[in-house]
Amino acid sequence: MSSLVSKQSIDKKIEKHKAFWNKTPVQSPLVGIFLGSWTFFKDNRGGDNIWQSKKISPDDIHPERFIEDYEELFQTEEDIGDDLIRAAQPFASIPWMEAMAGCEICCSRPNVWSEPVAKSVAEVPEIKFDPNNSWVCKYIEFLKIFRECFGDKHPLAASILRGPSDVLAALVGDEASVYAYVDHPEQTKKVLADITNLFCGFIKYQWEHTPAFCGGYILPQNEIWVSKKPLRFQEDASALISPSIYEEFLLPGDKKIVSLSKYNMIHLHTTSLHLLDYFLNNENVGIIQISKDDGFEDMNKLIQSLQKIQTRVKCLILRGVFSAEELLLIRRNVSPAGFCIHSVVKTRLQADEHIGILKTKWQ
Repeated sequence: MSSLVSKQSIDKKIEKHKAFWNKTPVQSPLVGIFLGSWTFFKDNRGGDNIWQSKKISPDDIHPERFIEDYEELFQTEEDIGDDLIRAAQPFASIPWMEAMAGCEICCSRPNVWSEPVAKSVAEVPEIKFDPNNSWVCKYIEFLKIFRECFGDKHPLAASILRGPSDVLAALVGDEASVYAYVDHPEQTKKVLADITNLFCGFIKYQWEHTPAFCGGYILPQNEIWVSKKPLRFQEDASALISPSIYEEFLLPGDKKIVSLSKYNMIHLHTTSLHLLDYFLNNENVGIIQISKDDGFEDMNKLIQSLQKIQTRVKCLILRGVFSAEELLLIRRNVSPAGFCIHSVVKTRLQADEHIGILKTKWQ
């Protein structure tokens, strides 16, 4: 183990993570602190060279330049002393799935986005997984270089990989993708099936290049250890569609995705809570992760959703910017068993305050 994070510290965290997965009764939940911003990826110095290019190609990205960023992240993990195990991953600002599906990738610091490839689903070119795709090769290059650098001292994990509805919206644009469900239903189902197959093919391929860490793996973006290869996926664009459209067009593909691993997690925003029942009714979904969006103030609705998830015996992760009062409200109304909370804070003083609140015996 690295001198930054001791073997004893890692072993202690892993025991807590096992209790999380098993929903074991505990005095407090898993606690993660994100210091400075929602994610550290926008500040990666390894990506400094890409911002002037406006359009990004795989050749513009150099994985070895991100090593220093991760060394600092691992130091932060030790300094903060929360319950998470940080993992190195391919540059998360890149929309990898969209790029693999054929979208052109553009940037203007600090944002990266994908350009549509067609005006309608009828014009979308064939989509399939290809291990020789230049974006696939660049992604795997990250894993190989990180493995050479960090060895077994630190884990590796998948980057942010967006789901079928997100990739559909990227391929034809947000507005066209919403109309496509109604105007071109069969073609839309075909494109979504192709995207799902691309996602599944790539997930299984990148698993082959992700080494075990302490006999297990790290849940991508959420830094929770698990004994088997885990899966994280999302359907952010589902916020734009009705429950009936989700059930007809997206649910079949999502069931296929979560069947890949028992240890899977669906990432949702508070804007997608109208679809929560579909994820709860999918018995193969292991964790539901909710991100509290900026501007979302209906804490009673959020609390009700969290309680509903726990009633259905699902593991739960909550991430967001919270006031001390909101954390106390959560502590009074949510069980710590099978629960992990990620608090985004601006200062180390606030981090210490939030750890104090969240680590105090619940209820």
